Amino acid sequence: MKKLTRSFALLIAVFAITNSLWKASAQSPGFQYGFLNVFQTNALDYVVEQVNIIRYDEGNGVKYWKPVANGTEARLTLKFPFSQPASQIALNAYMSIYNGSGTLWGSTNGTDWILLKTAIQNGDGAYEGNLPISLTRSMAIWIQARLQSSGSTIYAQFLRHDDRDTNNVFNLAATFNPVLSIEVAAVRLGWFAASNITYQVQWSTNLNDWSNLVSVIGTGGNTNVVDWTDGPRKFYRCINQ
Repeated sequence: MKKLTRSFALLIAVFAITNSLWKASAQSPGFQYGFLNVFQTNALDYVVEQVNIIRYDEGNGVKYWKPVANGTEARLTLKFPFSQPASQIALNAYMSIYNGSGTLWGSTNGTDWILLKTAIQNGDGAYEGNLPISLTRSMAIWIQARLQSSGSTIYAQFLRHDDRDTNNVFNLAATFNPVLSIEVAAVRLGWFAASNITYQVQWSTNLNDWSNLVSVIGTGGNTNVVDWTDGPRKFYRCINQ
């Protein structure tokens, strides 16, 4: 009488998933964005909030974001969604404060903010470099500028650009870790094969219709066979002949 061996009774359940495939590209491209000046056509692509702030052209080739009302905080928020968590994010942004205050912030959720830069009046207001590691490993990054002018609204400027300059006024680049590709190529089926007993290893895709894979004559010890997993998902069993 044909019977199902104990080892392969378990294999029917286990190897039902051996042909599953987890695939992704070996290396995902990074994210890059930038613009030359605040009036470029793509300069608003990732802006999600404007509070008391406008783009301003001085008329002499100098352009920037500035507060609308003097003495009141102005905010500009940009959100950059990613296709996968970023392992590193580089930012280049400049803030010019002549009379007033200015800060630059980063966030992974648009709610909890980390201070990146406090602009010094008539001094260094540039953020150039990688963002803190705490702002990576997320599916998006928010960048927010906060300005407050004193005396005149043009005294607090974000992303000031002179047309004589050919460098982008804003750049953000994200790097993604390579994504591993995992594929099950073959399964090895093992059991104890009693001496002089013929075993028939079979496979099925539906647990109803079975096809022979290989016959093995037992030698009184453990034995195994290998089957490639290319093709449909398979169930396995072993019967005595």
